[in-house]
Amino acid sequence: MLEGEVIYRNGYNLFRMTPGLFFDADAPHDPEELIRRPIWYLSTNFYPQSTVAD
Repeated sequence: MLEGEVIYRNGYNLFRMTPGLFFDADAPHDPEELIRRPIWYLSTNFYPQSTVAD
């Protein structure tokens, strides 16, 4: 989270997201309630390195 504040659902849990916070997004997740706008966040995807030889 870079800017703003939002209530965010991750699985069955709700979190108050503020700048500097992050979470592991393995569970279904989505914003639940926008508290303070503008909302800016950075999303990254990481994949395990392939074990198959090229």
